Amino acid sequence: MKTEFLRLLALLSILWLLGLLTVPVMAAEADRKQFQSILTAIEAGESGLTEQIAQLDGYPLQGYLEYRLLRRDIRRASAEQIESFMQKWADSYLSDALRNDFLYELARRKDWAGFERIYDPKRDTAIALQCHYLEAQLRQQSMAADWEDKARSLWLSGTSRPKACDPVFDYLYENGLISLDHRRQRIAMAYERGNDRLARFLARGQPEVVQVHMRHWSAARKDAKAFLQAEL
Repeated sequence: MKTEFLRLLALLSILWLLGLLTVPVMAAEADRKQFQSILTAIEAGESGLTEQIAQLDGYPLQGYLEYRLLRRDIRRASAEQIESFMQKWADSYLSDALRNDFLYELARRKDWAGFERIYDPKRDTAIALQCHYLEAQLRQQSMAADWEDKARSLWLSGTSRPKACDPVFDYLYENGLISLDHRRQRIAMAYERGNDRLARFLARGQPEVVQVHMRHWSAARKDAKAFLQAEL
């Protein structure tokens, strides 16, 4: 977060030097000291800072203080507080950052209705958030027509997926939506990525045909030339 602060200050300095910020817009020294004082108080866990932040109305980094305070208290924050911030700072990257933080909190609370309301598929592209969104639809019984395809697409990866995806993947398993061909395809993807551990996990308890493929892939990875000669 200190890095973000320094970047913001650097940006403001460049804009000022280019004449894109006028003198009245640049905060007075007193405001800068107040900003730093509030930021320190937020980091220290102090309360009652909302009014102090409001007094910096017009200060270029006021939104950053609001963001830091809401992010610090995210577990106690209400949807109204978050959405109010998002509307106020809609043109700032801070709006996306706070929505992202709050989506993880809503998933922790299992507030799936709230999650669906603020999730933005074009911006919230993290794999964990995509899985939480599919789970929200599942729990809300609002699954779109392509729900299964999207869930399976997330599952089909040569890398391990975050635990946030487990409920969605469990649904696929329990409803027979992962076929043997899907499993073999993912095992091959895992081997291509050098992820032997995931490949072994996926093959566990599967039919002999999968075990045969596993042995072939393993042999080919260890000595491709010897494997090809043996096959010929």
